[in-house]
Amino acid sequence: MKKDWSAIRVTVLLYIMVVVIPLNYYFIKESFKSMQNDAATMGHLVSIGTAVPMLITQSSENADAIFKQIDSSLEAIELNFINFAPNKEFVALFQADASFKMLKESYKSFKGSFINGEKTPLELDAFSKTAEEMMAYKIELILDKLYLSLAFTMLLMVILIFAMRTYMRLHFLKQDKKHMQNSSISHTKDTI
Repeated sequence: MKKDWSAIRVTVLLYIMVVVIPLNYYFIKESFKSMQNDAATMGHLVSIGTAVPMLITQSSENADAIFKQIDSSLEAIELNFINFAPNKEFVALFQADASFKMLKESYKSFKGSFINGEKTPLELDAFSKTAEEMMAYKIELILDKLYLSLAFTMLLMVILIFAMRTYMRLHFLKQDKKHMQNSSISHTKDTI
């Protein structure tokens, strides 16, 4: 049984086209992993930003509850933003860990004796700006990857479609030529 290599080649090209799209999706999805905790981090920063002024201006009746809330927010930021593995290169690039450390030290001295009441909001503001810049940079990089990946996928699809179309056209021309030769041979036999 003779294998039809032309059909196999066309099938392989079609399979390649079908596989390229999910691969493209996979690589883009991996890029978005570094953003999964960003919204929660901003929520924690807003929470801390509203809690610290309450501690500075109001009496310390609810101070323990507010301190617990701030402590849990700082722990969540450290775990899910600063020490989050996909963020490591961005944290190093923006030196967010140093800014976060300064915020924690300022908060620790404020929590211990309500000293540096003005410094903690300043450190919080500085860290928030660093986090915002870092997030904006990540979004730009991910969008660039998305656009490049889409452009690469579209280009690859065009090349594959062109290759399949060219291959099929050459195959049809070859079949036409073969058919013309067979018909001329049969026509010559009929005339003899």
